[in-house]
Amino acid sequence: MVEFSTIADILGIGAVIASILAWWQARKVNRRLDAEEKRLSQPITIVLKNGAEHIPLPAPIQRRFLTRAELLGRLGMIRPEKRFTLSSLNTETFFTDLDNTINGTDTMTLTIKLTDADYQALYGDKALIDPQKQPITIILKSGDKEHKLPTTIQRRWLTRAELLGRLGMINQGKRFDISFLNTPEFYNHLDEIADGKDAMTLTIELTDAEYQQLYSENS
Repeated sequence: MVEFSTIADILGIGAVIASILAWWQARKVNRRLDAEEKRLSQPITIVLKNGAEHIPLPAPIQRRFLTRAELLGRLGMIRPEKRFTLSSLNTETFFTDLDNTINGTDTMTLTIKLTDADYQALYGDKALIDPQKQPITIILKSGDKEHKLPTTIQRRWLTRAELLGRLGMINQGKRFDISFLNTPEFYNHLDEIADGKDAMTLTIELTDAEYQQLYSENS
């Protein structure tokens, strides 16, 4: 009887250890799945480059949906009335950059280098889209940390009120205060972007405390 009791105890301990190992393995798998889901959900900004021109597309594409076919669909919206073929999307460089962006974790921008012919095919006689409709990228910067807002703002809609509305979406409507938005430097920069056509990015400087207000629960 003692031998059977000892064997039963050993089997019981083994079952407990097996259960713990199974739980630990399942936890590791769930962590990997959560990390992969977060990676695939990241918004990728698409930038078209030709010479000195850098034109970001109005809306980013989630990493999970980033394919050549999706890019062609988005580019086709620039001039929906015209058929075109883009040789820039058939190069080894393009496919390498695309693969690196799809499979990476840190790359948040895909830059497509357009040939002069492709650039003209997309932007036609005007060569450039209406400056007031150009998308402006908003970057929040605190020290060495930078966050790019997931959506751009057309130049004509770029106002302090619109920026506050977009920033309020980050922390789900909680109160926040950003001192830079009350400085002459900010207003001068805002006016330069509103009146110009070359500046495509607005950088908002944050203190550490302001950064925590926006990203404390999301970092």
